[in-house]
Amino acid sequence: MRYVGLLIIVVPLLHVRTQAQKLETLAQWPLLDFALPYDRDFHEQYQPENVVMTGIEVDWDRIFVSTPRLRAGVPATLSFFPRNVALGSSPQLQAYPSWDWHGAGKGEINCTRLISVYRTRLDRCNRLWVVDAGVVTSVDDFMPVCPPKVVVFDTKTDQVVRHITFPRQIGSDTFEFLDGVVGITFSPKLGTVYYQPLATDSIFSVPTSALQAGPLPFGEQLPVTLVGRKSSQGLPLAVDPRDDSILFSPFTETAIASWQPQTNQQRIIVYSPEELQFTAEIRWAERDNGNFWVMSSRFHKFFLRQVDTRQNNIRIMRITMNGYDHVLAPTPLIHQFNPYYTLNYYNNTTAY
Repeated sequence: MRYVGLLIIVVPLLHVRTQAQKLETLAQWPLLDFALPYDRDFHEQYQPENVVMTGIEVDWDRIFVSTPRLRAGVPATLSFFPRNVALGSSPQLQAYPSWDWHGAGKGEINCTRLISVYRTRLDRCNRLWVVDAGVVTSVDDFMPVCPPKVVVFDTKTDQVVRHITFPRQIGSDTFEFLDGVVGITFSPKLGTVYYQPLATDSIFSVPTSALQAGPLPFGEQLPVTLVGRKSSQGLPLAVDPRDDSILFSPFTETAIASWQPQTNQQRIIVYSPEELQFTAEIRWAERDNGNFWVMSSRFHKFFLRQVDTRQNNIRIMRITMNGYDHVLAPTPLIHQFNPYYTLNYYNNTTAY
């Protein structure tokens, strides 16, 4: 597999018309609001100014929300709200699957329950895959209280179907690095995983065949390739399965951009200095006619403890896919991918 050695992905905002009609605000909050249970401990420890959304997932009838325990005072690390709420409203969040799974929100640590969830993913069998870091107050003093784990829920029954705890023998070297890989996405047709660390403006890739092959012999390295460089750093990555373009959100431009690695086409999809401050998630919503959902959080304000509660700070938005009309300087095809496995290949896990 051959790639261009270096590609500068620049977001030329001077060429972008206002496209506010394409960015639809579905829900927004000054601070997140939870439907807390009748439990005094939850109410006493809840600190809404410390709760930041980091991930969303779109189901048929509800939206799942991830709120890791970056600081003290997070009542539930995984929650949801119904999709049929009024546009632009601030719905209360319901703990998922129930408040029994979130005792850490009142200081009760149980490693069989959820501790700190950053992101989730739904598969085609309606299973919600949840990665739990097992760390609390990760911004302030980084306290590992449980081993990391993956918990899989059947969203039809809200019951656990798999529970995988990572033993210490797996990745036994431990360290803290908050600027590591934060954005990752997958192209099933091309058999390629794309990822980006927060510490750089670069996007890298690795073939899924190399990941599926298992541990490498001593001294060998994964075939990681530098795909290109963006105009600035960013968090989320997503792949549009219709043309395998990569969507990303560079911090300094407060925009959602698209880049097709095979043709080098670059597009500005939406731009909003108000609504796209610190975009943390871009999701292709198979359960919403293939529209893209975007979540922004103004995390920098939460981190600096400068949140203005008189304005909306956290937003979930939708980009309707009817306006990919800002195509910029396409170049001839200069490299080619080969497919490795179909999407069904990656949906063959067994029940717990």
